[in-house]
Amino acid sequence: MLRAHCPRHGRPVLLPTAYIDGIDNSERAIVVRWHCTCGESGSTRFPRRRPAI
Repeated sequence: MLRAHCPRHGRPVLLPTAYIDGIDNSERAIVVRWHCTCGESGSTRFPRRRPAI
């Protein structure tokens, strides 16, 4: 399950993995592209943390 903020609903929604359209992985963040049950599309960004020294 993915928790994402749907602009059409105006609140967070829980989406099953079948609603994930793609995952982009970079050095700075992981971005999950999704579509909601209502048809709205969006993305959720998960910033990477710096490693502790």
